[in-house]
Amino acid sequence: MRLPYVETGGGTNAWRRGVALRVAFIGIVVLFFFAGVKSVVLPAKPKIVQVSEISAKFPDASVEGFALGFARDYLTYDGARPEDHSKRVSRYLSNAVEEGAGLVIPGDAKDEISSVHLVGSRKEGETGRTKIATVTVAYRLVDDSRGYLNVTVTRDGDGRLAVPEYPSFIAKPSLDRDIEISKKDDVVDPAVVGVIRRFMRNYLAGSRTDLQADVLPGYEISPLGHMTLRELGEVKLLRNNGQKKLVSVQTYAVTESGVEHLMVYRVLIVKKQRWYVNAVNEESFKKGGSRYDSY
Repeated sequence: MRLPYVETGGGTNAWRRGVALRVAFIGIVVLFFFAGVKSVVLPAKPKIVQVSEISAKFPDASVEGFALGFARDYLTYDGARPEDHSKRVSRYLSNAVEEGAGLVIPGDAKDEISSVHLVGSRKEGETGRTKIATVTVAYRLVDDSRGYLNVTVTRDGDGRLAVPEYPSFIAKPSLDRDIEISKKDDVVDPAVVGVIRRFMRNYLAGSRTDLQADVLPGYEISPLGHMTLRELGEVKLLRNNGQKKLVSVQTYAVTESGVEHLMVYRVLIVKKQRWYVNAVNEESFKKGGSRYDSY
């Protein structure tokens, strides 16, 4: 290695300065050498991501999907081949549940699922590292009979799912025929009604470019499409915060096949230089991905 030349000038102090510069240069080279060796021999320690960081929400879509699959297989059976039912259902069960999930099928009994839908799910608690959830499933059989099924699903600390106990049929939700949502005065401001009428026409028709002209700048709303606004009905005020209003919009629309629908939308409108639509039925996104501002 060639060291930098230092002019000594013949004096003792100059000579000492020269020696000091040489020692400093060698020290820097040695330091960088060992730093490079360490980065190769001992790479940076990787970050260990805990399972809880990956999926903190419980119950999540995997738990709900597991319950839907169980309900589909549990409610489809043929008494002539009960072993098929037991084999399908056993894929979901823990060892605490007997084969077939307790279903005893007479020889002439037969049923099949037409559809299953998620009603809701909730966390029931934990035991050790295992989390427990109840998932409510709505089902319809091929004979058009319908009902609701509660399914218990657990997830252990390693992420494994299971149905650890027998399911249960539950009654349909109670119906209140006398309820009516409280609405305030009619919205008659022609500027507001004009924007809403134009927006709903483009929203139902799927005219994205024309639709965005009435959407609050910086936000996006996806159009529906394939429907024609026949008439705009009542526009009622639900909430009024001055420059921000939540209104109920009644629409009469017709599909491409000629079927007429009477529908009600909740539309959030905001006044900047003029009135704009900020959200419809709580659907709106800021450009960049985040949800709309709350009502």
